[in-house]
Amino acid sequence: MRNLKRLVSAGIRCPDPVEVRENVLVMTFLGDKEGWASPRLKDAQLSAAESVELYVELILAVRKMFHQCKLAHADLSEYNILFHEGHLWIIDVSQSVEHDHPSICV
Repeated sequence: MRNLKRLVSAGIRCPDPVEVRENVLVMTFLGDKEGWASPRLKDAQLSAAESVELYVELILAVRKMFHQCKLAHADLSEYNILFHEGHLWIIDVSQSVEHDHPSICV
């Protein structure tokens, strides 16, 4: 929850954390009004132009995550990015580490 709150406060698109109790985290649903979840980036149907725009969006989000949130995602892949409302949304930040963690190579 702490990591999601940091992303939200930095303006990075991610699910909003709602509540945490013990090991259960409740967050906002990213999907359509019929209840279908937004696709992972891996499964999204994108044009070449969209892909270029989204690549730039991702680089800016990762940069902001590192410099402003002081976090490195630790498992960022096409499986942990959703395509929702025409933008990329970062998910699964539970394993994110502080930017000065000894395993982070800059």
